[in-house]
Amino acid sequence: MSLEKYQKKVKNFFENIQKQKTAVLHHRDPDGLGSGIITFKALEKITGKKPDFMQAVEYDEILSLIPELEKKNFKKIIMVDLSVDSMGEKIKQFEKFADVLIIDHHKVYQNLESDKTLFIKASFISDIDPSKYPASKLCFDLFSAQTSLEEFQWIVCCGILGDMGFEQWKDFFEQTYEKNSTNLKELEQLTELINAVETVEPEKFDELVIEFVNAKNSDEMKQSVFQKDVKKLKEEADKWLKDFENAEFYEKIGLYFFIIKPKYDIKSFVSNTLSQKYYDKTLVVVQDLGKTHLTLSARRQDFKIKMNELLEKATDGIGSGGGHVPAAGGRIPREKLKPFKENVLTILGEK
Repeated sequence: MSLEKYQKKVKNFFENIQKQKTAVLHHRDPDGLGSGIITFKALEKITGKKPDFMQAVEYDEILSLIPELEKKNFKKIIMVDLSVDSMGEKIKQFEKFADVLIIDHHKVYQNLESDKTLFIKASFISDIDPSKYPASKLCFDLFSAQTSLEEFQWIVCCGILGDMGFEQWKDFFEQTYEKNSTNLKELEQLTELINAVETVEPEKFDELVIEFVNAKNSDEMKQSVFQKDVKKLKEEADKWLKDFENAEFYEKIGLYFFIIKPKYDIKSFVSNTLSQKYYDKTLVVVQDLGKTHLTLSARRQDFKIKMNELLEKATDGIGSGGGHVPAAGGRIPREKLKPFKENVLTILGEK
């Protein structure tokens, strides 16, 4: 189906929405922030009303919100940059009390389209690999048919950079520099700020979102109260990036297996940074934060091995995993580290 047809479907979803309590749920990362704010701004401009509720969430938090949203009589639920179709039938509990709009760019696990749910994946409207069509840009494209959102392109760019999609959208960035009086360095710094708060103070991520919502331009965000977190992120990440020389390397299969025990949740930042240098190698970062579960981050930027399928298979029966072809994540109980590693080696052909 074409972009235009989905734009019409979104327009229909927005009809009479100003009379209904609306919630926006978005992922807690740069693309989640970008797509969430673009959705916020689109609702505000199109309907004249801001969302009644907006929150950054991780997957294990989504279902816990259902009782509160139902009790408070929410009738429209919008979820962006969240691969909720990977959660199975449980996610359909939202349909019991609300109409649902899902806009996402991850792999399609199941089509949730129904008379209560409008389900839109990047792969439905474009041949661009979904990992390179971030939810921020997808939301921008879908909502722009109803209102001009050009003044917020700088926020979209942060989402694109967060998902390493710059090469795909160079023309869009060039337009943004001119329309929003910004530049690539400034946008990269803002993306780093988002990563820093996500990592160092995730409990305050919604406060950062408010700062972005209220900012008139990208320049205002230089004064963010969260700039201190950038230094903390860099210091901790640099420590473990230097320790990468101790990572296990399996030359035959081009795999780096790297275990880290940081103060903060830096696995994604570390794996993204490493994958820019080792783009044609498989990187599996296992993060130990001293909790019952270890968290995982896998990267390979040449697309020759699908990281989402690697983690799905390697965690099958012992944990969970998924994401994009070049970038995926997951979690396993700490006692399952050995079988997880053996699964990775077997799948890649080392064993």
